[in-house]
Amino acid sequence: MKPGPGADAGPGLNTGPGLGASSSPGKSASLHNKDPLPVFLQERVQTILKQMTGFDMAKVFSFNLTLKGKKPTFALVTDEQLEEMHLKAIRKAVYKLQMPPVMKADEPVEQVYGQDPEIANLLDFKFVFTDISIGLKDRDRHVTVRDTDGSLRPATSDEKQRACQMYSTNEVRKVIMPKMFEPDHLENILHEKNYIYLLERACIQFEPDSPDFIRVCNRVYNHVAETQTFNALRSTRFFGPMTFYFAWNNRIESLLTDMIQNDLLEDAIDLIELYQIIHPSVNMLESINMVTMEIDNVEQSEEAMKQLKKNKLMNGYCIKRETDENTISEKLKILMDFCKHHASKEHAAELELSIQTYEDRLQSHQITQQNA
Repeated sequence: MKPGPGADAGPGLNTGPGLGASSSPGKSASLHNKDPLPVFLQERVQTILKQMTGFDMAKVFSFNLTLKGKKPTFALVTDEQLEEMHLKAIRKAVYKLQMPPVMKADEPVEQVYGQDPEIANLLDFKFVFTDISIGLKDRDRHVTVRDTDGSLRPATSDEKQRACQMYSTNEVRKVIMPKMFEPDHLENILHEKNYIYLLERACIQFEPDSPDFIRVCNRVYNHVAETQTFNALRSTRFFGPMTFYFAWNNRIESLLTDMIQNDLLEDAIDLIELYQIIHPSVNMLESINMVTMEIDNVEQSEEAMKQLKKNKLMNGYCIKRETDENTISEKLKILMDFCKHHASKEHAAELELSIQTYEDRLQSHQITQQNA
């Protein structure tokens, strides 16, 4: 799977986005059979996910499967050249942050092209016919299988991937699934918290609608939530899909608490808006829109204009956003409203405590400023 366009379940794991029961009483029914991709690709949803992802360039470039061991280069440049190199790095970082799509698991095709009993059991192995036309993507290739019983049918997704890999120049993707993705081995790697390595390798090995890809990603996301290590995926291309996964499955409380504790109030409000888009029965969108209106016609300094140019290149990804002091109280009310009416009983107390702690810290800061 290219960057961005792109079994048995582990403990505590749904088999795919939207598969699994709601974790909170009174919430909308599980989106069990619904395809998440159309919602994931909505313009507003993409904007929200990019804003929450963050844009720490040091972290974006800290991991690369193919360039390990490559030595850095140094050069003397002018200020103008340095600025151009910085803009080029921003463009490259945006490319690396393209999110893998969140899709419904590919379902087996029960179609049979034909049945030829006269050749049944003639051989004890299958024939696989692969379209190897130049220029076709693997997803678009036709692969057909002749079973030993004489039936002719489309290849399963696993058979198709293995057949296409036989003719592929991608040396990283293996014909047989690496053992690291098997549940037992996966758990061992998760204990070491090598999340980015696992997810990047999964993107190379599987198609985005592969049941194994969805299984691996969801297990990683669940482990991140269990260990409260959300920051490990911030400023990576997997933070958006992880956030969408939790919102789709009615499980945003832990991530919401983490955002409040890390002073990411704007992200917390965005997360509730995302939850509202996915679950329209949670009627909080009007309140959110009132406190997130953008202020136009503000005089821009030369430095601000340079930053604006960089922001456009960043394509919606944001460095940590500061909260307008005039809207903090309203945003805290929205968070408390979600906590009281929509959060699961299991996490409501912790979420409410984090909101109250934030309010106390804010009041203490205001008193300190007044006495200064």
